[in-house]
Amino acid sequence: MLDETFMVKFIDNEDYNNCMTIGKKYLVINEYNCCYLLLDDLNNQQSLGKARFEIVEEKKEVKKYTFKEVINNIKIGESYKSTFDGFVLKSITRDNIGIKFNDAETIKYCGVRDDQRFTKSQTTVTFLEAWKSYQEGKIIKSLETNSLYKKNEGKMFLKMHGWNDFKESQYGLSPRELEEQWIIYKSEDDN
Repeated sequence: MLDETFMVKFIDNEDYNNCMTIGKKYLVINEYNCCYLLLDDLNNQQSLGKARFEIVEEKKEVKKYTFKEVINNIKIGESYKSTFDGFVLKSITRDNIGIKFNDAETIKYCGVRDDQRFTKSQTTVTFLEAWKSYQEGKIIKSLETNSLYKKNEGKMFLKMHGWNDFKESQYGLSPRELEEQWIIYKSEDDN
């Protein structure tokens, strides 16, 4: 995982297997000598040559926190991911009830290394909080289906994985989406 994040824009002269869109920005997950590892439009990891992209946002340092800093400062709705692979403790989340480790109730004992670090994940909210933002014109994302929703001229528009644009929704929301967590985006460029 990178110590810093940055965005690149796909500038190849044709779409790549219908899963990369010309002119679209992508968040780089990892960087190698000649390629970038990133998520494509279908949410699959792709490793593609750097020549197919131009950097559109400079590298930003990702703030890393110790276990103690996370526990002392975590707020309701926040989540942190471990930067180490292979450890039992992979995530820390706080909800109205308390602090959860790995979103599981099966962990009874777990050690934390002094050098283990965590990065802040996107803040999640309940459906009601997301719906209020949707009504205000913001884009919301269901973590249950990974679908994006936005309101335009009083109608609901939906964008699913693999779709380049939003389309008017014919279905509405599923009952499971109402029970799960959501993410609110400030603008269309954030998602």
